[in-house]
Amino acid sequence: MYHLMIVDDEEKIRSGIANYFPWNELGFEVVYLAEDGQAAFDYLLSGEAVVDIILCDIMMPLVSGLDLLEMLQENGMQELRVVLLSGYAEFEYAQRAMKYGVKDYLLKPTRYQELAQVFREIKEELDTIHSKQQDTLTPEMESGGESSMVERLCEIVRHQYKDISLQGIAKMVYLSPYYISRMFKAKTGKNFYDYVLMVRMEAAMEMLKTTDLKVYEIAERVGYRNQKNFTKIFKRFYANNPSEYRKKL
Repeated sequence: MYHLMIVDDEEKIRSGIANYFPWNELGFEVVYLAEDGQAAFDYLLSGEAVVDIILCDIMMPLVSGLDLLEMLQENGMQELRVVLLSGYAEFEYAQRAMKYGVKDYLLKPTRYQELAQVFREIKEELDTIHSKQQDTLTPEMESGGESSMVERLCEIVRHQYKDISLQGIAKMVYLSPYYISRMFKAKTGKNFYDYVLMVRMEAAMEMLKTTDLKVYEIAERVGYRNQKNFTKIFKRFYANNPSEYRKKL
């Protein structure tokens, strides 16, 4: 079973999609229902369950589907497959979504057959990826070398945290993102994404202490084009925004 998150600000819609569509028959398990992009992002950071795919409304009043896509990209999670739902047919939304690598864009009300077809195709793609992953496991990994691989992954993140992504690091070590996610969690107790954020925030904290760089400059140096997203993550780790933290020093 692949893990699916459903994101929609209307409770009836998200629960209806979760409960009245035969996800199990297609090979998916709904692991979380989120009311907006922020709730979805928080769940991903929690590491409570590895999410393989997100079915997300594009227009939500607080943190939209496009906002979530931006947050995923800036936090190294752009390899997550996202299917967008929208009641709006304007092409501009599809254009903006495509910029973030979104392949599937469905209009509400979504037809049963259309949704089923999209997820059948996604299931086939994921199965193919995991089949190839099994073929690329090295003898070292098969003989219990996962701990040394995790150490290598951590080292790569510490040196390349600004531009690192799960997809990118997977290509470096010739393993699938899916396999790395589960191996990393099993060996460290941490979500891979959370580890990347921790390294980024530690680097940002050090810059706040030892340089006169402006907050937006520090944000860019640790991988964030959007200072607002950087500030949210920093406050999550240190209970203060970057400016407040610097003043307290």
